[in-house]
Amino acid sequence: MDYIFSPSIAFVWHRSVFSLLLGASGVAAHSRLVNIVVDGVLYDGYDPKVPNNPDVLAAWGTTVTDDGWVNHEDYRGPNIVCHRDAVNAQGYAPVQAGSTVDVQWQGYPESHKGPVLTYLARCGDGPGACATANKTELEFFLVDSEGLIDPDVDSDEHASAPGYWASDLFRENNSSRVVQIPEDLAAGHYVLRQELIALHYALLPTMGGPQHYPQCVNIEVVGGGDARPAGVRATELYNWDQGVAEGEVVEADPGLEYDISSSPLAEYTVPGPTLYSGAATGVEQTLSTVTSSASAVPEDGAVRTSVVTLRTEPEAVSGSPPVPALVTGSHCAKP
Repeated sequence: MDYIFSPSIAFVWHRSVFSLLLGASGVAAHSRLVNIVVDGVLYDGYDPKVPNNPDVLAAWGTTVTDDGWVNHEDYRGPNIVCHRDAVNAQGYAPVQAGSTVDVQWQGYPESHKGPVLTYLARCGDGPGACATANKTELEFFLVDSEGLIDPDVDSDEHASAPGYWASDLFRENNSSRVVQIPEDLAAGHYVLRQELIALHYALLPTMGGPQHYPQCVNIEVVGGGDARPAGVRATELYNWDQGVAEGEVVEADPGLEYDISSSPLAEYTVPGPTLYSGAATGVEQTLSTVTSSASAVPEDGAVRTSVVTLRTEPEAVSGSPPVPALVTGSHCAKP
């Protein structure tokens, strides 16, 4: 496909001019996972900006010191799995099947409108399976996704583009997404992969095209049923326009080549595989109540877990001490 810049991209809708000008500034701050909350227990994420992270975390390590993204050039490479140079976590968080995981991020720019998706990939039955798994061979199935929620409602009066997106709901909920673990899922060890996709440059491949922010954590699903959903490797999740490859025409997924500035907005299809049939839909997106913090359970089976009670009376997470860094989207520079 030949890409020709069209004035409609910048001027069909006046707020898109504001969005594109922000994009030209090249400000680097975007987002990353800072922690997860499971049944009121908070587990720390990995911070690539500090030299010494704990050896045992549920969150995978990365080299993304700029809180940046990967794009279509990485669709067939290892960085699309859990972000740039991702390294297996050496711990995990226990989660009861049917309960929720609140994945909390370090803010997110308003201009980065797009879908939010969450996948699971089974590593094995026992501890250590996810710590040693080959990330490019993990097979992910989709357990939560949301894209364009309402094309006729703006996120706020200063919105950079029309419509109310999953990313807007995400920002309003303290930059977090609450996901329910399927009730029928077989017990075992899984990698939970949550991904934000920003579409503000989706029609500008010379500017990188759609931006992907994947983050991974290890969990142990406890209880549940006997379902073991089929999945696909992360390197097969998305397609970009490649012309003819190996005798077949390869086109971009509709949800990745989309104009967020058009008015009215076209129908939007979230990219990626279909939602697992046993996945919960309509999970309430509200602030989690944190009652304690815990260290991840070591993947090697050693008993080093500690739990610290934070409050006698639970309070909604607001970002204030003693709960670690939960910041709202307004603290992340655009775009």
